[in-house]
Amino acid sequence: LTTTEWTKHFDKCRGYLENLSPSDLVMFAETVAFDKVSLERVSRRIRLDVVRQCLKLAKQYHIDKMPKIGSEEEWNDAARTLQSYLSHLQRIADGVLDEAVDPSNPVVQSYTTEFELSRGIPEKLEAMLLRCAMSETKPGLLQSLLSCCPPNTVDKQPTDIYSDAISLAAEQLRNPEKKLHDVFDVMTPEEVLERILRQVLEESDDMFVGDMVLDLLRPFCLDSSVAIHVRLKVLEILEKNVSLSTDDENLLLLLQVQTLIWSEWPDYELDECTELDADTRQAMFDELLQRCTTLSGFVVLGKLLQCGEPLDSTSELDPEKNPWTQLIGHMLLVCDGSSDLDAAESLFLAAIKNCNLSLECCRYIFCEFEKKNSLIHILRAFLQTDYVQLHNDAIAFLRRSEKVSECDYDETVVNRILQLRMLPDMVSTPLYQPVIEHLIANRGSTEKHLSIEEAIRSLTDANMLPEAGTLLLQSSRTHPAMCTFNAAVNAARRWLRGTASEP
Repeated sequence: LTTTEWTKHFDKCRGYLENLSPSDLVMFAETVAFDKVSLERVSRRIRLDVVRQCLKLAKQYHIDKMPKIGSEEEWNDAARTLQSYLSHLQRIADGVLDEAVDPSNPVVQSYTTEFELSRGIPEKLEAMLLRCAMSETKPGLLQSLLSCCPPNTVDKQPTDIYSDAISLAAEQLRNPEKKLHDVFDVMTPEEVLERILRQVLEESDDMFVGDMVLDLLRPFCLDSSVAIHVRLKVLEILEKNVSLSTDDENLLLLLQVQTLIWSEWPDYELDECTELDADTRQAMFDELLQRCTTLSGFVVLGKLLQCGEPLDSTSELDPEKNPWTQLIGHMLLVCDGSSDLDAAESLFLAAIKNCNLSLECCRYIFCEFEKKNSLIHILRAFLQTDYVQLHNDAIAFLRRSEKVSECDYDETVVNRILQLRMLPDMVSTPLYQPVIEHLIANRGSTEKHLSIEEAIRSLTDANMLPEAGTLLLQSSRTHPAMCTFNAAVNAARRWLRGTASEP
């Protein structure tokens, strides 16, 4: 419609509009100018004109003193409201959004629509900004939307809005039975909180921001009425995103310890005033180890040893004094099933990862595993150490094994054997062929330990020419019938001559 055509249509309805009350006239303007369907079907130019004409009708009371429904004060209020609507639409028509954001961006479109539908009402603008703070990771979007808000509508900075969002997420965690915002339909409060923290810290290098976040969430984390696992999750999110104070770190450690211990020993006394220094934690571990008789309990104690700074005793060379060897040794003494051995293996791998477990301690644990006669656990665990002696012990155990089936090794084992360049040690063992098959199956890999050439070199260095030649022929897809002993040796010699002649 042209402006003239639109004016004619509006004039036909004027008689009806003049008989509307102040509130109905405002509602009519809202329905035409600020409705999602209208945004799709009616141009902004026409919607602007609707609001403008409605504003004229509201002001006409003062000019013509026409008898209307409603008091003078109500018409004054209606005129002020319509004037603010007109100003809001005019700002958008003048390009305030286009200058600040890219309306064609799908991420931004929903916000530009919400901005226009807000009618410039402060509460609606703040709701839009709050949703943006909780939902989006686009850098600078919140600041851009905030800059579009009319003066004196949203008296806040981005950090204020982020603060509101953090407080709302914390309140949602405190009251999970209520839904405090639609965002929580698609994201958990923890996810929202983590997203907010990442975003606010990316947008500001100011240390004040980190302190602000801690100040907002510290009361929540200290609130004993909130479930421990919830507070623990929030503290872990904080730990990943901001620098915790000493008190906050102590609280995090305490909640971690409480969560672990009470999951297995709910009667254990540990209040939030407990000072978890090294001596207290050591005494706690010693007491609980004596009480422990279940697989889950040993797993909990393993996690307990990984909380906070390592105990001084974890660097003990004497197996009888090292908590890791005490834990795994006691576990292998009490537990005997396959899943128990898996758990013991996991604890051992955690031990060598978290502390420099001595050779003596590792040997002690090796002997305990040896008593269980489980080849896969010995190979998988002790080939992961940095001790050559233990590698040799594991291979010696393999050689002593009477029967080796596919249950006695896995891809982790054969891959580790190649990483350690122990292929020559596998010759004449039941694992040699599986290792070769793994090597050939991964011939296209860029990883050095899976290089056929490296494997052949390790075999020739060990003076194992038949094996080196056979691998060379197999890797070149030579028919098995052609892989005779002489052919293999000759192939290895040719390969050696070729490598020797290379510059």
